[in-house]
Amino acid sequence: DVLLKAAEIQMQDFLHRIEQKICVDHHDMGFLYTPSCVAGYKLTGSGTGKRAALLAADQLKSRFQEKGEFIQAWGTMGEPENYRLIIDCLLNVPLLYWASQETGDESYRQIADRHVHTTLENVIRPDFSTWHTFFFDPVTGNPDHGATCQGYRDGSAWARGQAWGIYGTALAYRYTKRRYCTTKGAVSLFGIYYTKKGCSPQELGAKNMNFPTKTEEFLKTLAHGKEPTSEDREYAEALGKLSELNYRAGYEAGAAKNKG
Repeated sequence: DVLLKAAEIQMQDFLHRIEQKICVDHHDMGFLYTPSCVAGYKLTGSGTGKRAALLAADQLKSRFQEKGEFIQAWGTMGEPENYRLIIDCLLNVPLLYWASQETGDESYRQIADRHVHTTLENVIRPDFSTWHTFFFDPVTGNPDHGATCQGYRDGSAWARGQAWGIYGTALAYRYTKRRYCTTKGAVSLFGIYYTKKGCSPQELGAKNMNFPTKTEEFLKTLAHGKEPTSEDREYAEALGKLSELNYRAGYEAGAAKNKG
């Protein structure tokens, strides 16, 4: 009872925040309202949680830019210096998918679909690592350039952003069942492995494993919330080693550039 009361108080606070528009001029509505209010509504049937989460979905939807077809991450809407998406938003769009299911309003789903498509088409680089943030021309909506705000440098693969991309494609697949979502996620991960000279699945502890196929299966396991098998755990350990190798490669390349 004490925990339920605490949860309801928290949802009331979140409702107050979104109703009064307190620090909500950004795209992180999913990070804020999915684990708090959507979860609270699903677990307890709280009307407060439901209302707060739907208002948060409306706020997230309001940041969609028709020119470029993406959800603007930060800043005043339309500002050239902030006319961009960031890979993190793949973890925010499930709030829109939930709102669409809950209300029957397809506009939430349509915006989520368009944002996911734009993200996957632009953040995956030629070497299959990912940009943290990607800018668009505010006049034409055409793709402009990628950059980073939190990674080591623009050309590095920011580990947390890479994780957003991996899990985000799995979540997108859960709602859309579109194979390109898991395929893009697989390509992103496999590319890190494939482009590291001297690396092999055997060295990463993943003997006789087909990386592109296995990655797609692993993403589907995440998407459906299934219990991972022993092979899945072995694969996850291999991915952890991959991430470490990728980080070291990026760090060493950046250090060498700075020395030069």
